[in-house]
Amino acid sequence: MPTSPRSAAVLVVVALLAGPTTADGADRVVRYSVHTMGTIGTVAVVADDSLAALDDARAGLAAFAAVDRRFSNWDRRSEISRVNAALDAGPVRLSSEATTVIGTALRIAAESKGAFDPTVEPLVRLWGFLGGRPAVPDSTAVAEALERVGHERVRLDGHALTASADGVRIDLGGIAKGRAVDDAIAVLGRRGVENALVDVSGTMRALGRPTARPHWTLGIRDPETDDAWFGQLRLDDDAVATSGNYEQFVARDGTRHGHVLDPRTGWSVQGLTSVTIVAPTALEADAWATAILALGSEEGRRVLATRDDLTGVLVQSASAGRYRVWVEDSLRDRFDLVTGAKARFMVEWFGGHRDRTR
Repeated sequence: MPTSPRSAAVLVVVALLAGPTTADGADRVVRYSVHTMGTIGTVAVVADDSLAALDDARAGLAAFAAVDRRFSNWDRRSEISRVNAALDAGPVRLSSEATTVIGTALRIAAESKGAFDPTVEPLVRLWGFLGGRPAVPDSTAVAEALERVGHERVRLDGHALTASADGVRIDLGGIAKGRAVDDAIAVLGRRGVENALVDVSGTMRALGRPTARPHWTLGIRDPETDDAWFGQLRLDDDAVATSGNYEQFVARDGTRHGHVLDPRTGWSVQGLTSVTIVAPTALEADAWATAILALGSEEGRRVLATRDDLTGVLVQSASAGRYRVWVEDSLRDRFDLVTGAKARFMVEWFGGHRDRTR
C-alpha cells in the first residue's frame, strides 16, 4: 500500500519486547520515534546516555524522511510521482536510488510470479486505498485495471524505465519501508553505532544486540488484538517484516476484503492471516512478506523451503477461533510460542525436516 500521512499505521505490527531499563550510567535501550511514511518509525539505540545518542538517532530518523520524499505516491513532488506522470510519454530516467529499489521490486515480482508487483498502483487506486474512499469495485473495473498491471509491462534498462502500455503506474508502498529501514541501519553503521534496532511499523532490522541480552526479541501480533502477541522471534543482524490483511478492510455482501491486493487477480488476498519473513535486508523482507501472503499457505511454504535467504512464519485461520502457525524449520532455535497463546495457536514446522506439530 502506498505511504501516506493519511494511511493506516500498518496491518500487522511486530512489537519490540522491551527489557528492563538499567541503572543510570549503564547501557540501556533508548528509543527515538517520529511520524513518517503514514506511520511511526523508531530507532532504538543501545547507549549509556540518551542525549549523547540523540545525534545518531536523528541521523537514522532522517533516512526515513528521505525515502518517503522520494517514493511517496501521495506527494506530487516525489520522484515516483514524477515518474508516473511522465511514464506514458516514453522512457523516464531514474535516480540511482530509484533504480535500485525499482530494480529489486521487479526482480522479486518475477521471482514470485507476480504475487508481489510494483505496478499494482492502478488496482490500489481503484479500490480507494490511494486517493479515494475504500470500496469494493465491480469485476469489470477490476478487469480493466488489470490491463495496466504486471511487471512484464515495464522494462528497466540501466537508469531508464519504460512502460509498454499507457496507464501503467508504479507503487513502491510494499517495499519502501524496507528501504527506509535499511538506509537507517546503514547510517547508524557509518556513525559507529554497534547495537540498534530500526523499525518502521513492523518492518525491522537489527544491529548487534540489546543490553544484557543475546538477541533482539520481537513479538508477532495476535490477529485478534492490538496489544498482544502469540509468538516471539529473535533477530541476529538480520531483518523481519510482517504483512497481514485483517485490520484495514472494506466489506461487501458479508465478505471482508483487506487492503493487500493480489496483483495477479485484482482482488484482495485471501487465505493466510499474516506472514512474517526473516531476510538479510528489510527491503527483501518487506516485499517477500507481501508476496508470500498472496501466494498462500501451500505455495508460500514451497517457495520458502527452496530459498536459503528467506525464512518465515505463516499464520492460517483454522476453526473456532484457532490458528495454524507454519514455522520454517530453520527458525526452530529462534521462534517460541507464547505460553498463553497455546490454546488458540497450533505450531507446525515445515522445510528442512519432515513437517511435525508442536
